[in-house]
Amino acid sequence: VVPKRMEAMKAAIRTKDFDAFAKLTMADSNQFHAICLDTEPPLFYMNDTSRDIIDYINAFNATKKEEEKEGRLRAAYTYDAGPNACIYLLKDEMEECLAGMVKEFCPKGWDPENFVYDPMGISSYGQRKKQQKTQGFSYDTLPDSGVKMIIVTKIGAGATILKD
Repeated sequence: VVPKRMEAMKAAIRTKDFDAFAKLTMADSNQFHAICLDTEPPLFYMNDTSRDIIDYINAFNATKKEEEKEGRLRAAYTYDAGPNACIYLLKDEMEECLAGMVKEFCPKGWDPENFVYDPMGISSYGQRKKQQKTQGFSYDTLPDSGVKMIIVTKIGAGATILKD
């Protein structure tokens, strides 16, 4: 199973087939967490908020399918060995999906501008903060439940080691 999926994922990335990439990514994430539940004792990495994010991404994809009649996925989720979601989007879909996620997951009374961390200025949230020169961020002020923050980034070269 794994070698076939790896080849399919490589092909999806090589051909820039986001739909195939999204389907494989979500299927692998779901399968990983299903296997975790099937251990003895079961491992519960995801939580209710994790499942709410899955529901949001599925609803986002379903809405886009109805609007465009293409049936193609526009967003994908995956999870690490924990409740932390990573959402993959095409650039054209980012603002709509991000606005919906802020509306759905930003805690009541919390400033959405401080809920989205976008140091690269990729989204409208990050662009406004760049203009205001307020990219600072404090982990001391995170909400105490549900989604703590949305971090906006893009695929790139990967981690860089910085010297003091």
